[in-house]
Amino acid sequence: DLTGEKTQMQRAEIDRINNELQAQGKLSSVQADEIRRKLSLSENPFRRPSFLKKVIDDNSSQLKYLYNKRLRSGVKLNGKMWVEMKITAAGKVAAASVVSSSLGDALFEKEVVNSILAWQFKPVTDSLGDLTIKCPFDFSEDLTQ
Repeated sequence: DLTGEKTQMQRAEIDRINNELQAQGKLSSVQADEIRRKLSLSENPFRRPSFLKKVIDDNSSQLKYLYNKRLRSGVKLNGKMWVEMKITAAGKVAAASVVSSSLGDALFEKEVVNSILAWQFKPVTDSLGDLTIKCPFDFSEDLTQ
């Protein structure tokens, strides 16, 4: 919907439901404000999953380099790693941590996290606040090509 009409209708419906829930005492004003903030965040083109994935994909060559370097050192690595990233409104990765990993190599995991901390996403207005996402990274020797 290029006119934005559908989005405006959805926003109006969400506001109506929020107001109804607040009137019933089932939703606090803080919770309602957070819902509105998350809706605004999801509407921002620079915080849509497809755009975030593009930035992650564009930067994943750094992780591939780290992986190949680790393999060349004689360490066998194969598995999946989930990383949680906190992206600020300015687009910086303020925090990154391993949520789970089947790699079993803490040194490599730390290198991956440190690399991710240097990534830069597109900035958004301060009112949208921070965004926290979880992202999977697969590492296997067929990626070395």
